Amino acid sequence: MRIRPKVGLTRTSIIAAAVGAATLMVTAVPAESAPLRNRCIQGGPSMMGGEGCFESYGDVFNADDWVSNGRRIVVKWETDYGDRGTCHDAGGEAGPGNYCNANLRESGRVRIQVVERNGAEGPDYYPGPWSSWWSID
Repeated sequence: MRIRPKVGLTRTSIIAAAVGAATLMVTAVPAESAPLRNRCIQGGPSMMGGEGCFESYGDVFNADDWVSNGRRIVVKWETDYGDRGTCHDAGGEAGPGNYCNANLRESGRVRIQVVERNGAEGPDYYPGPWSSWWSID
């Protein structure tokens, strides 16, 4: 008589997998409190010209130009209470990006858009879509 090993999922392994999945769902970070790396959007030609980010701790915007083409990446931002501003990086792929501080209300929301621009006040090229609204606090 030959004894066959058990193949397949057991009740214990199914329960362990379900508990693990439920734990992951419970501990997931909500979008409103996501860290800086998750509050970023890309822009420029084919969305590969650079990146713009917002960090609510300190009200910091980051513009990062990824292409050395003589233009700059500009992060345009606006709040749901009417404030607006920009953050520029003209460093191209060699630069580390530029960080810009703002003084925003803690009770509002902000959104950003990444555009490519020829000069500080030139026309916007390749405007990407606006981000969703993010909590400032």
